[in-house]
Amino acid sequence: MRRRSASGLGISGTVTVRKFGPNGELLLCIVTHNLVTAVGDQMYAERGAGIAGALAVPTGMKLGTGSTTPGKAGAGSALDTYVTGSDAGFDATFPSSAQVTVAGVTSWSITYQCTWLAGVATTVVPLTEVVLVNDALADATSTAGHTVARALIGSPIPKDANQELVVEWAHHLRGT
Repeated sequence: MRRRSASGLGISGTVTVRKFGPNGELLLCIVTHNLVTAVGDQMYAERGAGIAGALAVPTGMKLGTGSTTPGKAGAGSALDTYVTGSDAGFDATFPSSAQVTVAGVTSWSITYQCTWLAGVATTVVPLTEVVLVNDALADATSTAGHTVARALIGSPIPKDANQELVVEWAHHLRGT
């Protein structure tokens, strides 16, 4: 009898949030981990297998001010508190794909990026969460069924009317 080696797939990711001042100076840079939701797992699996009727691909991101701990499903898998007007489609050259090696592990990295220009998604309440969704162009909160991944931002981020915010989301897919 032949033994089979254990093999699995993994998705890990990071979210980088950068805030720029009116003269383009970098005011803040936060790097945090994200949680790929059950919907995200299903989307990557079905799309990768070419299954007809697979879940829609991500179309952008949305921002929020909530603090619910991210979860694979349920309340933590969706945007907690939507910031009106923060729905954003991806920047022109995104998503992108590249093979990367980090700490000796090679994977395919899918990178998504959205930019909120000065005057957009300005809020008095600091931003604390971001979601990667497949319904980004709807100026409304996204349900768990539309959320591919969610992250809490490490430190609350106020966004003034003269500041720009750039969020880069990288998913690393690899076999093990």
